[in-house]
Amino acid sequence: MKKSLLLAFILVCCNLYSQDKMLSEDKLLHFSVSTAMSFSGHYLMTRQDLIGRAPRQVLVISGSFITGCMKEKRDGRSGGSGVSAKDLLADAAGILAGTAIFLILKPEEKVF
Repeated sequence: MKKSLLLAFILVCCNLYSQDKMLSEDKLLHFSVSTAMSFSGHYLMTRQDLIGRAPRQVLVISGSFITGCMKEKRDGRSGGSGVSAKDLLADAAGILAGTAIFLILKPEEKVF
């Protein structure tokens, strides 16, 4: 996770003078979707209880970040806004928020 945050930080520093505004609806969508993916991934993996807590967290966080990277790569290819370090930063912040919310709520009791 530290490597992902470092990568996001480096990308933001390289893209400081971009026309891409940090506070925009697009960044809010990146943050919201990443938060939801991270939280629901943790929740579903906890319900399955197939692997330990640490590998589960790595899998969910990595999967959420890779999904964000793939979306950015697709934006670059499809003639969209292109790859944006600020979008990746919003993704990383959303992943951290979803993980933090999950850890605070700790919904680990089995329901069914």
